Amino acid sequence: MTDPLTGLLNRRSFLDECNRIAQTHKQTAVAIVDIDYFKSINDTYGHDAGDYALKEIANITQSICNEHGVVARLGGEEFAIVLVDKTPKDADLIFERLRDAINSAQFNYKADRISLTISTGVSYTMDSFEVDFSAYLSVADQALYEAKSIGRNRVCWQPGIR
Repeated sequence: MTDPLTGLLNRRSFLDECNRIAQTHKQTAVAIVDIDYFKSINDTYGHDAGDYALKEIANITQSICNEHGVVARLGGEEFAIVLVDKTPKDADLIFERLRDAINSAQFNYKADRISLTISTGVSYTMDSFEVDFSAYLSVADQALYEAKSIGRNRVCWQPGIR
């Protein structure tokens, strides 16, 4: 049910939560968050440093987003967030706050200071009733690809699936 490294929900549990949300009529934003250049962290500082970075990102993400929805680790350096009952403007403020918090944090691993950034892809629906959240994640993934292709360290939105 949970990712053993970060303690966040795993992909399956996240989709189970999303399926529960799909029984409601709520505004919903789904995001995929990816740590920029994560491979270079592992290559430069080692896999233990990469694991440390994942745990730190998970902690920051939970502290900013958990009260507004559900946070999960999809796998690798990707996280998923669903925010419920937030307008697009409110959701964007939360995702930008997360991006800024990670961008300005200094992660101290042993004697090294590691700087990290994230890219986030978001999709939104005004009514989550019977939404296919797997398709919804695919739309957010397209937005993530856009964020990566235009420079990283940003939040990009794709039109919702309805």
